[in-house]
Amino acid sequence: YRAYLKYAAQEDASFEIDSPEWSKVMTSLYGSVDNARYQSLVEYAEQNGDSLSDLQADITLSEQIYQDFCNALNTQYSERYQAESNLSEAQAEYEKIIENFITDGFMTRGSFGFSADTSYQDRVDSLFAARNYILTLFGGKMPVLALGESSEENLNEAMLQFIIARGDMGKFYAWLEEKGYVKKDAAPAVSATEAPTASPEPTVTPESFDTLQPTDGTNSQEDDQVTEYYWKLEETIDYDLSEEVAAYESDYYFIETGYGEGNFTKTERYIGEDDDYYNPPYVHGEGITVQAVYSKPPQKIMAGETVSLTLDYTLLDILQSAFKFGGSTSAYFDVGDQIPGYITGGAVRFTNTDGADSFEIYKNGEYVSYHETLTALPYSGQKEGDSMALLMGLNTRVGVLTTKYVYIWTADDKTTGN
Repeated sequence: YRAYLKYAAQEDASFEIDSPEWSKVMTSLYGSVDNARYQSLVEYAEQNGDSLSDLQADITLSEQIYQDFCNALNTQYSERYQAESNLSEAQAEYEKIIENFITDGFMTRGSFGFSADTSYQDRVDSLFAARNYILTLFGGKMPVLALGESSEENLNEAMLQFIIARGDMGKFYAWLEEKGYVKKDAAPAVSATEAPTASPEPTVTPESFDTLQPTDGTNSQEDDQVTEYYWKLEETIDYDLSEEVAAYESDYYFIETGYGEGNFTKTERYIGEDDDYYNPPYVHGEGITVQAVYSKPPQKIMAGETVSLTLDYTLLDILQSAFKFGGSTSAYFDVGDQIPGYITGGAVRFTNTDGADSFEIYKNGEYVSYHETLTALPYSGQKEGDSMALLMGLNTRVGVLTTKYVYIWTADDKTTGN
C-alpha cells in the first residue's frame, strides 16, 4: 500500500490511481511486485525457521506463499481503501465541526484547562469525545430550547460546561437541569462509566446525576419560564504598583510607572556608569518608555457572548545601546479572586485573529507596536453569585500593572431590565 501511495503521489501516467481493483494496482507497480514476492518469502522463512534458498528452490511452495501474501495484502488494502473513501465523504462535515471549535475558542492553546503543550490531535480527540458523549445523551441531536437558537451552538455551549466540570458529571448534569435540558425522577440515558475522559485530569464522580435524564428540549420549570443569566460588572480594582515602585532600589536600573484604568505606562532605564568595555557600550540613561491601552469591557456579558477588546501597545521613547528592555501585555478571564501576575489552567485568554495571546514590545530583534482587536469567550457561571475576573495588564520589573474587572453571575430580571 505504501508503494501504491508512492506512485499516486508521483502521479505516474501509467498508474491507475483511481482504480480500486487490486489486480490493476499490482499490474501498475512493476518492480514492486518482484519485491513483494521476495519479501513474502523472507517473512515466511523468518517466521518458520526455514532456509530462504530452500523456499526459493521449491517453486510450488514459494508460489503458494506469495499468493497467500497477496490475498492478505488485498484484504488489508480493501479495508483501508474503503475507510479512506468514507473519511473523504465525511471530511467536509468534520472540517465544519472543527471550524466551530476554533470559532468558539476550544482550540486556543492553554485554554479551558488544557496545558499549553497539549497537541492539536489530542485536543481534537478530547473535544470529539465530549461532543459524542453529549449527543448520545440526546439521541444524536442537541435540543433547541427557544426560537432563534442553534442546535450546534447549544452543543458547543454544553461542551464548554462539560470541560469546565472537569469530570464532575454531577456538576455537568446540574447545569443541564438548570438550562432545562434534563429533568429529575428518571434514569440517565448514559451511565456514569460511559462518560469520556474529555477534560483535563477528569475525575468522574457523578453521585448526584443518577436521577436525571434528557428531556425533549422543553423547560422543566413549573412556570415554564427560562431564567437567563449574565455576567454583571460588579467592581473595578486598580493595581498601580505605586508601593512596589517606591520600594524598588537598584544601583543600575530605574523604573517609573503610570496608571489609569486599562492604561499602563512604564519607563525602564540603565542608571549605572558608562562602560566602553562592552560592545555595544553601556550608556547611562539608555532605556525605553512604553504604553499599553485597552478599551473598556462591557458592563454586561450574556452567556455565550464573545467579548471584544482593542489594544494599542506602543513605544513612546527609546535611547538604546547595549540594553534591550522589553515587556509584554495580555488580558484574560479567570476566577474572581485571581491575583495579578497569576493564571489558572481554566483561564480564557484574549487572542487576536492569529491566535496570539501575549504581545512583546521587543520581538525578533526589534521594537514593534501593536494595534489589535482581541476576543475571548468567557465560561458561564454555575450558580447565581459566582464571580469571574477580567484582568488586563503590563509586565514590569516589580510586578504587573493591572486593571481587574470583577463580574458576578446574575439572573436577568425581565421586569427591571437589569
